[in-house]
Amino acid sequence: MQPRYLGPMIVVRRTKGGSYIVCELDGSVNHNKIGVFRVIPYFARERIDLPEHFSTLIDASNEELDEIENTGVEERPNARDYYFEGVNLDGSSADESRDLEEIKDLSEEEA
Repeated sequence: MQPRYLGPMIVVRRTKGGSYIVCELDGSVNHNKIGVFRVIPYFARERIDLPEHFSTLIDASNEELDEIENTGVEERPNARDYYFEGVNLDGSSADESRDLEEIKDLSEEEA
């Protein structure tokens, strides 16, 4: 993917996952979520107040924004993520983490 500048955009919403739903200055909503690492924030020198009826200026209703926000959300949030299977972020060995899981399982059974 070639780096390119897509122009100034307005952040309409921030999703629970941290990505952004943005619209162009003419009000057309981008139906793809934008990752945080792709956004270059603009810090205005003065406060920019948006009108009260801002939601009527963009071409998507609140329901459509909710639909965009919920696309790609897993049905099972507690599902096992096999991509990170075996990754130990705490620096312990795999045997230690298995032992910790067994202790955790035993304590849950006792409760």
